[in-house]
Amino acid sequence: MMPIVTIVIPTYNRAHVIEEALLSIQGQTYTNWECIIVDDGSTDNTLEVLKGFEKKDNRFKIHTRPKNRTKGANACRNIGIEKSQGAYLVFLDSDDTLAKKCLENRIQCFDKNKNIQGLIFSTGILSDDGKTVTPFSKKIEKDLDSQAYAKMLLSYDIPWQITNPIWKREVFDNYGGFDEHMLRFQDVDLHTKLMLCGVNVKKLDDIDFYYKLEDGFEKYQDDVFISKACTAILYYIKKYLQPSHDYTLDTQERKKYLAIMFLKTIHKFIYAKKRQALFKTFLKFEKQHKLLSGKTRRLLRLLYIIDTYQLLEKKGLGFYKLEKYARNQVFNFK
Repeated sequence: MMPIVTIVIPTYNRAHVIEEALLSIQGQTYTNWECIIVDDGSTDNTLEVLKGFEKKDNRFKIHTRPKNRTKGANACRNIGIEKSQGAYLVFLDSDDTLAKKCLENRIQCFDKNKNIQGLIFSTGILSDDGKTVTPFSKKIEKDLDSQAYAKMLLSYDIPWQITNPIWKREVFDNYGGFDEHMLRFQDVDLHTKLMLCGVNVKKLDDIDFYYKLEDGFEKYQDDVFISKACTAILYYIKKYLQPSHDYTLDTQERKKYLAIMFLKTIHKFIYAKKRQALFKTFLKFEKQHKLLSGKTRRLLRLLYIIDTYQLLEKKGLGFYKLEKYARNQVFNFK
C-alpha cells in the first residue's frame, strides 16, 4: 500500500498566488497525499480560495492558527505536523509549485534508500511560459554526512531550502519541529538542529519543485526586512552557542562556524549600507559572546568607525588603504 505523504503549507494573505501551488499538488501522479494548509490570520480572501479546494477534494485540509499559538509560519508548520497523518512530510511555501512527479519520485527514492531519514532534492526556476527550467539549488558534493551539512549551515553556506527535503515522520517524533520564536531563518534553524542531531540524509540532483522569485531580491533592500533577518540571525547564533550533549559538534567547534556566519551577515547586510545602528548591535553582541579573535575584533571595530564617520570620503589621509586591508582581513571566508 502506498504510504501517505503530508504536504504542509503555512499561508498569510496569499490568495493571489496559492492556487497555483495547490493545483500542482492536485496534479501529482502520486495520489495518496494530504495537504494541510494552516492560515495565519489572513485578511484577504485566502480562506475563501482554500475552502473552494477543500470542498472539491477532501485531501486538502484547512486549519487556522489558534489565537493561543504564536503568530508566524513556524507555528503554522508545527500545527501542520501535529495534524498530519503521513508517514512522510514535505513543507511547501504558498508561492512555490511541485513538479508533476515530485511525490512519486521521492517515495520511489525512499524505497531505494531504506535507512535514510531525509532525502534532499533540487530546486528549479520555471520560465514564464513553463517550458524552461533553470537550476536554482546550490551545487554541493554528494554523499556528505550530517556533520558536514551542519558546518555549512552554521557558517551561512545554505545547502537547501524548505521544500528540498522529504522527511520520515520519525524525524519530528524524535527531534521536534520548528522553533516558533524564529522570525526569519526558520528552515535554516530546523535543518541545523536536525543535522547537529545526526539525522541521516542523502542529497539528490533531481529538480522536482519550482521556486518563484517574486520580489525575492527587492526585500534585501528593505531596512525593516533586514533588521528582522539580522535579529533572527543573532538569535540563531546565540542558540547554537549554548552547550548541548545532543549535538555531534561541540560548542567550540560550532562557535568557529558561527563566527563565519556573524561576519558574513555584516558583510552582506550591514557594512557600507548605512546601517550603523545594526552594526553597533552586532559589535555589542560580539563583545558579549566573544565570537572573534582579538585581531579580527579590532579590525571589525575599525571598519565600524570608518563606516560610521564616512572616513573614506576624507582623501589623502590613508583611510582607503587602511579600510581595504581591514576589509580583506575580516571578510575573508575561505
